[in-house]
Amino acid sequence: MYDDASYVLALAKHAGLRTLNVVRRAESVKPLLDAGADVVLVEGADLTEQASDAVGDASLELILDAVAGEPVAQLASLLKIDGQIVSYTARARQPLSIPVADLIYRGLSVHGYWLNLWLRRTPRDTVAKTYHELATLVADCILAAPIEATYALSHYREAIAHAARNDRNGKVLFALR
Repeated sequence: MYDDASYVLALAKHAGLRTLNVVRRAESVKPLLDAGADVVLVEGADLTEQASDAVGDASLELILDAVAGEPVAQLASLLKIDGQIVSYTARARQPLSIPVADLIYRGLSVHGYWLNLWLRRTPRDTVAKTYHELATLVADCILAAPIEATYALSHYREAIAHAARNDRNGKVLFALR
C-alpha cells in the first residue's frame, strides 16, 4: 500500500468520512482494510456495478485519483451532480478518461493537484497553518507512517534496494546511531 493512501484514509476517518477504494490487485485489499478503508474493490469490468452496490442510494462526493485510466471513468457516473475528481499522481501514466456527457450534463469537474504548485501559489501563513495542523495530527498519532525497516548508514546499498521494492508496506529509514 502506498503511504498516500494510508494518509488519505486516516484523514477521512478523522473527518468522519467513509471511503470507497479501488485497487488493481486482490492482494492490495487487506492492507487497505487494515488501514481503515470502509470498502475496497478490485478494478475490473464490473467495477461500476460493484461500487454501486457498495454505496447503495448514496452518491460519491469526490474521487481522489492516484492512477487515472478506466477506473475513474467507471466511477464518474456515481459522482453526485457537480462532483469533483482530483488527480494527484500519475503512477500508471494513463490518460484520465471521463465521459463527456458526465462533464456537460452532470457538471463534473476535474482538477489536478501537485504539492509543489500548491506551495508556490498559497500564502505562506496558510501553508504554515496547514503544516501546523498536520504536525498536530502526527503528534496525536492520527497520521503515521509505518516503518518496515531501518538500516545503518554503512548498509546504504541494501537500504536503497529495499526502498526500491514495490512490495513494501512501510518506510525504509537509516538509523543515525
